[in-house]
Amino acid sequence: MLERAILKQRAKNILQNNIFSERWLRGVLVFLIFAGISYGVSIVMSIVLAPLTLAASFGGAMRAMTASNPFAVLGPMIGLSVIMFVLQLALIFAAFVLVLDPLMIGITRYFLARRDPMDREHPAISLIFSPFRNGQYVKTIKIALWKGLYVFPWALIPLVGIVFVVIKELQYFFVEFLAADNPDIDPKAAIKKSDDMTNGYKGEIFVLMLSFLGWILLGMLCLGFGVLFVEPYVYATYAELYDNMKKLSISKGIITPEDIGFKVNGDPSDPYWKKLNLNDDYIRNTVYTKTDYTPRYTYQQPQQPPYGQQPQQPPYGQQPPQQPPFNGRYQPQQPPYGQQPPQQPPYGQQPPQQPPYGQQPPQQSPYSQQPPQQPQNNADGAQNNQNQ
Repeated sequence: MLERAILKQRAKNILQNNIFSERWLRGVLVFLIFAGISYGVSIVMSIVLAPLTLAASFGGAMRAMTASNPFAVLGPMIGLSVIMFVLQLALIFAAFVLVLDPLMIGITRYFLARRDPMDREHPAISLIFSPFRNGQYVKTIKIALWKGLYVFPWALIPLVGIVFVVIKELQYFFVEFLAADNPDIDPKAAIKKSDDMTNGYKGEIFVLMLSFLGWILLGMLCLGFGVLFVEPYVYATYAELYDNMKKLSISKGIITPEDIGFKVNGDPSDPYWKKLNLNDDYIRNTVYTKTDYTPRYTYQQPQQPPYGQQPQQPPYGQQPPQQPPFNGRYQPQQPPYGQQPPQQPPYGQQPPQQPPYGQQPPQQSPYSQQPPQQPQNNADGAQNNQNQ
């Protein structure tokens, strides 16, 4: 895991190191939309709970007025309060699973797309609603539901429950990121992968989260509106953290390229079949990038003959031509077994020149015969002609 200063500096570079830059303001708009939807969900919950709360209060008051013993209504009131509390928790859980958690996965996907250097345009704001489209909503709900079942029950424990909730949140910190990378990932697999990825790094992640506490408190002093300017910085840093941990986990074999949504093309020499190096550049993903993913090496399937025709076989007794193994680059042909490759001229000497195309090379005299002597110059040639 990289140092916090490096992760934060990378996040600032992505946001152009200016809270009034276009990239930063678009991130503010993303969280402004999230805040508006969250406020709308809270209003809907209040509307649903308001009649039940009013009926319970009115019924309790009528019982207290008509009962001869005021303590006789204490038990029903406590029971009714417990029911209202459980109902309120159920509505909160449903709101997170059905609306807020899928929306957070979309926001995570937006900030992952924000890092893509090959997309020169800004990621579309509508990307935050992608988990609700393209058949992803049911799969996203399953992931949010499983994470909620692993985290939410710990909140019911009085006093110390908040400690266990924090630990579980750190343990499943990368579930939303894995779901943003691969909507088809199995919910249990996402939870298991996140648990493995955070193993040994929970303390560092917690310290990274605490490092933003001062900025959040400062934003709350600005009537709470300043928090909207802090959240893009926070999630851009989390995206850098996930990118680093993703590469580290792939290099350790904790996760595979398929786990993060890559559709490998079947070529064993494709680099995404192998463990990635931590020094690799940005790892793109087709789920949240605009431009198409092109693998570094294209695996070409052998061509099949037309339907009804048989592939040509070499004559009997002859071997078919051997093809060099594909490894992404041209393989020079090797001479047959037992033969030496053609010798190269010594360093600094030119190879023998070949005659122009269409001309025959000069014939060599038979062995033990000397080639005819050529005249040395024009003067000697003229003198020989006179003597003759």
